[in-house]
Amino acid sequence: MSLELYIDPTPSLDPGRAYTPLFETGGEYARALQGLAGHDRLLARLPVSIFLEIHSYEALERMRDLMRQEPDPAAPWWMPFWPASLFDACGVVSHPALELQGLFPEFARTTLRLRHAQDYERAARDWLFRPRLSVPDYERSVLRFAESLGWEVIHP
Repeated sequence: MSLELYIDPTPSLDPGRAYTPLFETGGEYARALQGLAGHDRLLARLPVSIFLEIHSYEALERMRDLMRQEPDPAAPWWMPFWPASLFDACGVVSHPALELQGLFPEFARTTLRLRHAQDYERAARDWLFRPRLSVPDYERSVLRFAESLGWEVIHP
């Protein structure tokens, strides 16, 4: 099976391309985030690492769900952020992202689509709930992964 992964904070900017989202707007992860909306005092006390860990585990869980089905090879799997780079961008030193990454399926091709800072910030609000994300740190980190893992990189 030949799987492709597409990492892009805003894939809707690429009209006409079909993706299999790892994070769906109506999915369990999105519903959990919506349930936290309006609880600002609680959210302010939670460390950012909790949101990043939930995001990372959700990516792995969704990949496992898709592997149990017949993945559509014509529709690359989409995720807004590379988990380990999110931790780097938020200054979290100790995290499970590299171990989780080792559990991801093998992808025949991974494409990283870089975007403008505001696109990353909007995606962080939409998918992480806590937008404290250093875009330059995220890009530095994800580009290191892209180079070491042989990903295709598309610049804005």
